[in-house]
Amino acid sequence: MSDSESEDAPLFRERPEWEDVKPIPVPEMENPVVKIDYTDEFRDAHDYLRAVIASGEKSERVLDLTGVAIKCNPANYTAWQYRRETITAIGSSIEKELDTVAMQLSYFPKNFQIWHHRRELLSKLDSPGNELTVIEVVLEKDAKNYHAWAHRKWVVCKFNIVGDNEEQYAMSLIEEDVRNNSAWNYLNFVVERRDLKIGTKEEASITKERHVEVRDREVGRSLEHMKCAPGNESAHNYLIGNLVLQSEHAKDVFTKSAPFAVQSLLQLNNDNTCWVKSSLVDIYAAAEEHKCSPSDLPDSGEGEPRPYRDRVVELCTALSKIDPVRSKYWQHIKG
Repeated sequence: MSDSESEDAPLFRERPEWEDVKPIPVPEMENPVVKIDYTDEFRDAHDYLRAVIASGEKSERVLDLTGVAIKCNPANYTAWQYRRETITAIGSSIEKELDTVAMQLSYFPKNFQIWHHRRELLSKLDSPGNELTVIEVVLEKDAKNYHAWAHRKWVVCKFNIVGDNEEQYAMSLIEEDVRNNSAWNYLNFVVERRDLKIGTKEEASITKERHVEVRDREVGRSLEHMKCAPGNESAHNYLIGNLVLQSEHAKDVFTKSAPFAVQSLLQLNNDNTCWVKSSLVDIYAAAEEHKCSPSDLPDSGEGEPRPYRDRVVELCTALSKIDPVRSKYWQHIKG
């Protein structure tokens, strides 16, 4: 973060400009059970950091000091916090700090403190800046980085920029890897936030018809992506989330979308399609809950549609054989 962080930079105790500060060493037992073997750089930087925190000094040199302490231990929350306080106190450029910290993400993309630091800085700046681009760079290296996805959700909510671009971004990652559960999860978040206003003040204004329309569209989207990979758990989770697990106007959504969903799944079903059978179990169980007639949903057998319970038993019997890891679970559902 500064010249002080270079490998050949002298220790703080060797610098004339720090002669006025008395370092505070970490308290240690005389005979510790396990002694921590700190490097000289780590011990030196943190001894001086404790000293400036005790005195309350906030200056350019303290900004350099926190940079070295963070280099030694990027997870040091206290160093990050004091760095933010120093930036505010001396009026240092927030934009410059964001650019500087962005470089650290290439080395520590799953460091919570870095993401939190960026969140705090963006809040002070009151602008998203180029944050979505910064996040995209991180996700290019690891498209399932939880911290990056959580931060992206925060950014688009904080600055109210949940729009079509975010749907397109999620879909571009799904097209690259249809099994990217993180991208499917983000797509669901975008759809619910943008189209159904979930989590916003306008949520109560969304009509039943709109709920049914949006959920039906997303059920169709998940089924379309199952054609190339019927065993893709992510698409099945997305299907069940929109068709069965959502709570608003559940019966109306189910009545509209379930017949087509079951018909599509039955076309994909074969002896070894574990996730297709699993989704059918969930849908048939939901049909029983909603007190649907057996004729409301297609059946795999010929003749009169069987009761949903019989269909579930048949599917669970097959699942207990082809999904041995969860065999006892399927026996439980069957029973």
